[in-house]
Amino acid sequence: MATNYVAHTTTSLSPQHLVLMATPFNGTSRKNNSRRKTIPVATKSQTTTLAKMIAQRHTIDTKIQVLIIAGKAIKADQPLPLQSALAGQSIFKPVVKVYRQKVLRSWPIQSGLLNNHQIGNTIQTFIN
Repeated sequence: MATNYVAHTTTSLSPQHLVLMATPFNGTSRKNNSRRKTIPVATKSQTTTLAKMIAQRHTIDTKIQVLIIAGKAIKADQPLPLQSALAGQSIFKPVVKVYRQKVLRSWPIQSGLLNNHQIGNTIQTFIN
């Protein structure tokens, strides 16, 4: 939703910072996504949604600063492949002036995301 918003909003309504956590840019299937790779998703393995977002990336305000946070640990309760979360680099990195990604070694359970100090510190450092 946030990626679609920044691709379709006016420059005056664009946020200064965009922080995305565990966003499944290429879906949650492990079929098209490597579990541990931090490289972009190959074109032949991109979902229709990801390909559409890449095609629309030229409409994103270049002044937005983007941070993508993903977890490297693959657990039974973590359905999102790392490569899917980091597929956002194909959308934002060629367009915005400030793009960063942070891969956490361990990923807290969903209910603990907002209380995780490592995530909080990463976001605070990025915004400041």
